[in-house]
Amino acid sequence: MSATSIDLALAAYQQPARLRLLQSQAAGPDILMLIKIAAGDAEATTHWAAHYAIPEATLLEASVFYLRSMIAAAGSDPYKLLCLKPGATLEDVNIHKRWLLRWLHPDRNGSAWESGLFTRVATAARTLERHLKTEPGAAPIVTTSVERKPVFDHKRARFTHMQRMQQRSTARHTADFPVTKPKKRLRFATIATIAVIGSIGLFTISRLSLGAHGDFTFANILWRG
Repeated sequence: MSATSIDLALAAYQQPARLRLLQSQAAGPDILMLIKIAAGDAEATTHWAAHYAIPEATLLEASVFYLRSMIAAAGSDPYKLLCLKPGATLEDVNIHKRWLLRWLHPDRNGSAWESGLFTRVATAARTLERHLKTEPGAAPIVTTSVERKPVFDHKRARFTHMQRMQQRSTARHTADFPVTKPKKRLRFATIATIAVIGSIGLFTISRLSLGAHGDFTFANILWRG
């Protein structure tokens, strides 16, 4: 027995790492039930939450997570954007469009993510409606689906890179020039020694100068201290 769309959504919600693998499995016709749950249909949510013995909030979050990922990865394929298969009828398009737009409508979802998906779904619906109305019974639209990659946040990446560079610079500086208490004491002792030697040198020079004009000689200086 093949997994239902709700089974796939719950599995992806519990194990996000398997999302890509689960999305490769074709969703069945019950995908509409998942869309209704995401759109807030109380009857469908209550029924399936009791069926799977899980909280309604968990079922809603799993449905939204799975559908959002599916639509975001649909590229420009109007069928995938509407969670349909090629060969869908105009009635199928209208039903899926109604429930998807109800879920993604900006008045119901204030996030920019849902607003972007709303625009893409609405555009895909118009494309399929125009195709099916002008050419009834025509072959499905053939599109080259390009998988959309997650948006790269350049500002956040730059900030993180600067933080890492600053941490490396600090660590390198600390490793090359460690400031420790023993070295501080050694530095102080060296300075004190140089000061004492300098004082003795100045004192000796001054005594020698006096010796040139009086009875002070170098021997006397050493003898008298």
